[in-house]
Amino acid sequence: MHSQTLAKEADISYTRFIRTTESSHYDAVKHVWAALVSKGLIYQATYSGWYSVTDECFYTDSQITSSIESPDCKVAIETGSAVEYSSETNYMFRLSAFRDPLLQHYQTIQPASVFPETHRARLQETLENGVLEDISVSRPRSRLSWGIPVPGDEEHTMYVWIDALINYLTVVGYPETTNAWPPDIQLIGKDIVR
Repeated sequence: MHSQTLAKEADISYTRFIRTTESSHYDAVKHVWAALVSKGLIYQATYSGWYSVTDECFYTDSQITSSIESPDCKVAIETGSAVEYSSETNYMFRLSAFRDPLLQHYQTIQPASVFPETHRARLQETLENGVLEDISVSRPRSRLSWGIPVPGDEEHTMYVWIDALINYLTVVGYPETTNAWPPDIQLIGKDIVR
């Protein structure tokens, strides 16, 4: 079923429906990418980890376990999807630079900024107990042919999570418009919070 038809059937309304293949979305994504690069928040490095083709996601050692059916097979704890150890050169986002500011935000500035409390507590615990690792924001185009190419490097495709996250900006007309939505509430899926 087409997503617009599904929204109508579910009685879901929206002010604008977009697809990530629209030129306005490409422009917004490239603008954000350039801003992150200019601030030194994106760099290229070799990335190794447990990759799930099904989830299109890298997982850390703590996010995988042995399969119940086949102990030699590793799976993602969250989804149960099979993973394999992979190493490749990617562009990385310097998430580690945000550990202390995020921890301060959740502890003192806006302690109720993530709701429900259980999700905020888990997020805060993660920040308190460990290093916030830099994350991959691209894949070699040979392994991911669809998606938005990394500006200036046609050999890499932006990882879908960064592309999709920028949808929230595209829909309001970014970069021409930066007044997005009411500042007191934003809805986001729990898997994206991390």
